[in-house]
Amino acid sequence: MNNHSLSVLMRMTTLGGGAILLIILNNDFLAQVYFSDQITNTGAVFNTAILLLFLLGLAKLVRLLLSYAFEERQVARFLKAMEAEAESPELKVSDKSIIARRYKMIRMLDSRGVTVNHSALAATLVADESTRSSFPRFINNSMILLGVFGTIVSLSIALVGASDLLGGSGGSTGNMDNMGTVIHGMSTALSTTMTAILCYLFYGYFFLKFNDVQTRLFSSIEQLTTLHILPRYSRSGDTLVDDIAGLVSSLEKTAFLMQNMQGEMLSATRELRSVIETVQQQTLPLTDDIKVIKQILREGFRLGGDE
Repeated sequence: MNNHSLSVLMRMTTLGGGAILLIILNNDFLAQVYFSDQITNTGAVFNTAILLLFLLGLAKLVRLLLSYAFEERQVARFLKAMEAEAESPELKVSDKSIIARRYKMIRMLDSRGVTVNHSALAATLVADESTRSSFPRFINNSMILLGVFGTIVSLSIALVGASDLLGGSGGSTGNMDNMGTVIHGMSTALSTTMTAILCYLFYGYFFLKFNDVQTRLFSSIEQLTTLHILPRYSRSGDTLVDDIAGLVSSLEKTAFLMQNMQGEMLSATRELRSVIETVQQQTLPLTDDIKVIKQILREGFRLGGDE
């Protein structure tokens, strides 16, 4: 099977490098949006929180993708061992791999005479692995909400500044401060919204690709279980009926071959009998000739009839 996890990691590295390059090229614009006219640290707090969630979620995705790349390699090695009809294919893979645990579980159930429930095994695998992706799912759902919350707080700051500006309190110096508050609120709202959207788009795309990798891995494991593992160990009413049907089919083929062999033996017997009759017919003249020769010898040597 193809290693989809590594391809996703390579794509993540490429797009991440492109994003860093864009940040470097647009350094002046980003510095103006994020750092100029900052009266409070509201923007810094929310942007830092969004970036922290983004980096934590991305690190978790990378770790999970690396682990699934390992699992994909183990599934490929196990499949080769099964196709080669190895006696102990689990020895070809790591004991910690999912496919090795699946194989040992099915073999244990078979040794205890328990019917293997493939649906239950598949559901258990999905439940176990879904717990590993709970944190990335939480990051994916909360990142955009945090950006919206930061935008609302920033707009509230801008509204407070606009309210003070319209009230006209504090003279010209107060009006300038209120105008600065409005500008600061709008700038902070823009920066938090832009940070949340960009991080959400990047992270959301690779979170979807991670789900695709997880689904393909589960599909490969279940397909391998169905086609190669269960036929070795699984015994149920349906499999017994299939085995009996196969046995009956083999017996029918054997009986047909025996009938053909019997017909060939009868034909060979007839041919042998015909050959014997032909030989007998060919030896009768020889017998008469031998009698004539014996008679001539008796007369020539003047032997008696009884000699």
